Amino acid sequence: MTQRPDVILYDGDSYPTALHLFEALKYLPHRPDVARMIREAPLQDMSAISERHAAAMRPDWDNVALQMMDDVLYHKFRQHARARDILLATGNAPLLHQDAGDAFWGGGPDDLGENHMGRALERVRQRLIDERAR
Repeated sequence: MTQRPDVILYDGDSYPTALHLFEALKYLPHRPDVARMIREAPLQDMSAISERHAAAMRPDWDNVALQMMDDVLYHKFRQHARARDILLATGNAPLLHQDAGDAFWGGGPDDLGENHMGRALERVRQRLIDERAR
């Protein structure tokens, strides 16, 4: 059976996209019911479900969110060879997530944002390179 290109397998469950998994991790392991709703939601409804349950979000989320994104991306690239090959083909070039509307995950309107997504991709890329070298 061929896995859909966006599906991420994590802890025995299938998530339709990496974003679904990232949002669900805000509620795992303490609220698996909310995580399941997020996992099963259409992409356009997923964020609203997460926001509706924000009071139940893990209290340490702000401290672990970047590590969780690294974990999500690692699972994605480990499970999808084509995406992994594209990421590895970037060598050791700096990666910029170009998103004019997001200066946290992306470069923002002037590409001077925090670029946390680009840096997470760089960390995952290095982890994959290190694993290949072993």
